[in-house]
Amino acid sequence: MRFRKNMDFIHSFFGFGKEKDSMNKFIKFIKNPIKFFERNKEKEESLLDVLSFIYRIKATFDFLLSILIFGKMTEIIIIGYILVFLFAKIIAIVTLFFYSPILNYFVDLFSNKSNILAAKRIVTYVFSVNLLLSIIPSISFLTILFTVPLESIGIWKQYKLSFTNSLFISSIKTGIIVLILWLLSL
Repeated sequence: MRFRKNMDFIHSFFGFGKEKDSMNKFIKFIKNPIKFFERNKEKEESLLDVLSFIYRIKATFDFLLSILIFGKMTEIIIIGYILVFLFAKIIAIVTLFFYSPILNYFVDLFSNKSNILAAKRIVTYVFSVNLLLSIIPSISFLTILFTVPLESIGIWKQYKLSFTNSLFISSIKTGIIVLILWLLSL
């Protein structure tokens, strides 16, 4: 009984044990984002499982890619991989904590509709696509081209807005974030 409680703690804290379910949800999203966002009513715990699973996939690919590039495993690469792999759920929590309110703020600003859980659903799946695309260095700059359409579909279906209004909100939000990041880099 005590062993079972310890395993439940490990599963809940580190987010292990729901990889197959997370992969199936992500595949459904990739196959048809419109239908997926139309029907998606996931709660936060499930979203954290999906996002932490994607962070682990990215960490694994980054780890393998760095071994190919550097030709050896350095201590910093190994430690970084282990930390990201173990604490992917905490990274996912921080991701949703920061990005979801930003999206929800812009939707609320332009449409007077607020739904933080809908924003978390959108951020989880759009961010997942961006993370997986960023694995390949030569196409990582294309993530912005996928962000606006996928986010627009999510806003359209989750907030029940018109597609043009959703596209406008997503474009404005992404443009302002890119502008701020550009100004910070000067």
